[in-house]
Amino acid sequence: MIFKRDFEAAIAWADRAREIPNCQYWTMAHKAVALAYLGREREARAAMRVVEEERPGFSIAFAREKLFYLRSRAQIDMYLEGLRKAGAPP
Repeated sequence: MIFKRDFEAAIAWADRAREIPNCQYWTMAHKAVALAYLGREREARAAMRVVEEERPGFSIAFAREKLFYLRSRAQIDMYLEGLRKAGAPP
């Protein structure tokens, strides 16, 4: 949904995924990116704080490394820019 720029749907899916007991920190990272692109800065930063609590050391560099499976440079850049807007450390 993020790459389709359907940020509201991305947030809704992230919220649903958070209901799964063993969901990963990526769920909140996705939500932070979507919130950031909607200009909901305060909420995006709050989501990033949760990511950093759940995955100490999370950063844009870490995300870049973990997103190796994405073949589209534009998608990687878009996602990382969303993390930057959400306040993720470099």
